[in-house]
Amino acid sequence: MKRKRIVKRVVVIVIVVLALYLFWAVKVGYEVRKMVQISNEFYGANVLDSDNIPEDIYQSMCYRDDYTVNPENNPDVSEDFRLSFPIALHWVTGAKVYYHYTYEITDVKTGECIGGSYDVPVELTVKVTPRGLIYTDYYEKP
Repeated sequence: MKRKRIVKRVVVIVIVVLALYLFWAVKVGYEVRKMVQISNEFYGANVLDSDNIPEDIYQSMCYRDDYTVNPENNPDVSEDFRLSFPIALHWVTGAKVYYHYTYEITDVKTGECIGGSYDVPVELTVKVTPRGLIYTDYYEKP
């Protein structure tokens, strides 16, 4: 009888710890996804006025800047940006975040893809601090 109670407590503790881990993983993933979307929306211009992300990492998250065709003021082209939900593997002081993105520029008249990247894997390193995530490293696999 006593042993069953101990096993139940251990199972409850494991479930609580796992739930907390998953909560923080989803929270970190959500924050990274939001940052990537803001960077793309403003073409890499840092509108956040934040010390949490270096300018070079912030601009690397904007996948629009690497192409000669700029769809911003060009009605002849359309763009499609897709971002997977980031998977965060974290520990007490930091996390590694993994996601994939696809960015395509299409000629509206012909429907032909004239530029872009497909399913590009990205690895991001962040520190977890009381003031939020601090982005420390960005690696986009070729």
